[in-house]
Amino acid sequence: MAIFRVEISIVAYVSAKDEIDAHKVAASNIKEIAGDDPCPAIDVSEPITAVSQVIDDGWDGECVPYSNYRRDERLNEILPP
Repeated sequence: MAIFRVEISIVAYVSAKDEIDAHKVAASNIKEIAGDDPCPAIDVSEPITAVSQVIDDGWDGECVPYSNYRRDERLNEILPP
């Protein structure tokens, strides 16, 4: 198995007082918003070859990547540092 970085983009419209409130409204409804978009845009990167490549995204070697296959392997068990 290879590790890939994916970016998922969802478009939603919120009713809010201002931009700060719009951010709060979106954040508090994120699960519902994600569930309402039947076809979000998904961009896939080249394969990730080292744990160091995921650090900037808030992941580390202890994280378990999403998978339809193995759900118990941590990144540091799959990739070199």
